[in-house]
Amino acid sequence: MDNELARIERLKGLENWGTWKFQVKILIQAPDALEIINGRIERPRPPTATGTGSAELLAEYRKNLKTWNILDSKAQKIIATMVSEQPLLHIMNCQSSKEMWDKLHEVFESKNETAKHILQQQ
Repeated sequence: MDNELARIERLKGLENWGTWKFQVKILIQAPDALEIINGRIERPRPPTATGTGSAELLAEYRKNLKTWNILDSKAQKIIATMVSEQPLLHIMNCQSSKEMWDKLHEVFESKNETAKHILQQQ
């Protein structure tokens, strides 16, 4: 995967947002982490049941949480290493890859829409 990362230009800003988003999305799909950043697989919640079967529920929760953390960490690594310093400032306080992805979309998609609107007016 490090080979693929080296070939993708870091996100600078609006000027390469579209191509960067596409390339990183494809790269994240490879290790099945795309479901993490798009929210289809949410962070597991601890079981609330007590009594019979609660030990099994807790074991299943821990297994699912470990899997989720591994996928989320891979996605965070890809995103964080593929942005330049300025976009990195937007995602430094994010706690998950989904938060990072959503924040970048919030920043660059809204700017992209504003730029389109300005161009149409001109």
